[in-house]
Amino acid sequence: MPRSRVEGKAWISHEIARLRPATLLDVGAGMGTYSNLLRAVTPGASWSCVEIFEPYVQRFSLHEKYDVIYREDIRAFAWPTAYDVVILGDVLEHLTLDDARLVWAAARANARFVALSIPIVEYPQGPENGNVHEAHLQEWNHDMVLKELAGVVRWQVNPKIGTYLARGAVAS
Repeated sequence: MPRSRVEGKAWISHEIARLRPATLLDVGAGMGTYSNLLRAVTPGASWSCVEIFEPYVQRFSLHEKYDVIYREDIRAFAWPTAYDVVILGDVLEHLTLDDARLVWAAARANARFVALSIPIVEYPQGPENGNVHEAHLQEWNHDMVLKELAGVVRWQVNPKIGTYLARGAVAS
């Protein structure tokens, strides 16, 4: 679904505010949840997003929430610049494990920090709203996140959603 659970949102908001990013990339923007949530704690920051499903751009007025919108698949994203923070909010569960690892590595290579929100329990979901990309392809748990996704330095585990912060390769 183009929206996400509230679990972990306060934690991510606190962590990102603490980082004081000037540039953010929201991957899988959906309805613009992270822009809505974090604009107040990132004053003056430049917001970009990657959204694979074209109808969401208009339906959720993403042009009002983001400075730059890339309408493409994150697996083929060309990374035009490095970002202070890349947000992978409810994205990796929509990919195979191999693709999730590749996207994670690319995000870390192009960011100072990567923020992740992901279901860490069985959370089946199929295509929705005519969007085949809404289907969950990989089930995750907390231990698997720590094993498969390098660089995680902080986290908060909630009943259904885990939120994580990882260091990227871009120097501060």
